[in-house]
Amino acid sequence: MSSTVFDRVIVGSSPLAIMYAVKFARAGLKTVIVEKNKSLGGAWHSCTVEELGEIESSCHLIEFYSGAYETISDLIELDFTYVQPQPIKIFSNGKSVSYTTRASIIKEFLKLCIILFCLIFIRYINCLLPSRFKVHKGSQLSIQDMKERVWVSAKYRLIRIFEYKGIKAPIDGYVTFSKKLREIIKKYHIHLIHAKVESVLETSEGYCKLVLSSSLKKAILSKEVYITESTILENSVNGFLLMSQESYSLKTYWHIVVSIDKEFMGSMNSYIHLPDSQYFHRITTSHKYSYFDNKNLRHFFIVQMRRDPSSISQLQTKIETLFRFCHILSAPTEVKIHKTLSEEFITKSSKKHNNNKKRAQGPIHIIETFGDLGKSIALNYKDITEP
Repeated sequence: MSSTVFDRVIVGSSPLAIMYAVKFARAGLKTVIVEKNKSLGGAWHSCTVEELGEIESSCHLIEFYSGAYETISDLIELDFTYVQPQPIKIFSNGKSVSYTTRASIIKEFLKLCIILFCLIFIRYINCLLPSRFKVHKGSQLSIQDMKERVWVSAKYRLIRIFEYKGIKAPIDGYVTFSKKLREIIKKYHIHLIHAKVESVLETSEGYCKLVLSSSLKKAILSKEVYITESTILENSVNGFLLMSQESYSLKTYWHIVVSIDKEFMGSMNSYIHLPDSQYFHRITTSHKYSYFDNKNLRHFFIVQMRRDPSSISQLQTKIETLFRFCHILSAPTEVKIHKTLSEEFITKSSKKHNNNKKRAQGPIHIIETFGDLGKSIALNYKDITEP
């Protein structure tokens, strides 16, 4: 089995992982990204849909966290602008509220503090009670995890609340974000290997050895390896559990690409979240991407669904009703369904590796993520910005 030696190895190609790779490449380190899928960007990948060409296939939003936009702009060289109108949430009673406001940031912080206080209180009570009467808090919560969330919310959101002006988005739409990820890898000559990592082992020489899929019969040696929490590895490293399939609660969303006649469009927020709907999770759009269908200008949307579209009766009618409910349609018109996509999104981690992920020694590093790019950058800010 042949081996190649690198200074840094990044497992996975999420935007956060690529930012780490760019930082190392800028410092002159020989860096490689190992990604098992052909597409890059993790859940941010784009796809080609009929006459629409390349579009963003996942519904995403980069929330406001101090330093998040600046970090992305610096490392990936992507320009942002404030989204107008701002993203909204629409409830079943038709009431719409801004997706993020100063009030919601304060509410979020207070909620985190209450959960942290409850966890500390439960731990105190458990110390006093006999084992058979101990209170169970659930496997998904930990005091350490909540302390981190409170700290991030306070430092990167609450303290900057008076500077808050709303949420930004890439100037040319989110599909530009996916393209920039590919371009930046080429620009900094970052190596890219499409392969599944079968095992990660620490060698006696202090290196980290990654064994790739058996078909390649290849191994990688590196001084350091970086793995995001969202990367699933079923192997342990000298007893150090990185990830296992059981560590996650996987949630599936289906994405439907639809289009309508642009002539009949009403008002449209670029991002609409539907917390009360049993079928639909959110709608995203980009006014940069339209196309001509039989000489009629049409505009496309990504509708993210909570249920398999094939199991829903009268789907077309339900989508048309949804668009009228959200004031996207101002007059009766055809809603054309182009393609259905499916993805698994990691929603929670059981933190089984929580006590080991911040080891000061050894070549293996875990990149902490909260599932949102802005929060993840805030949590890893020093790691991806300081030399």
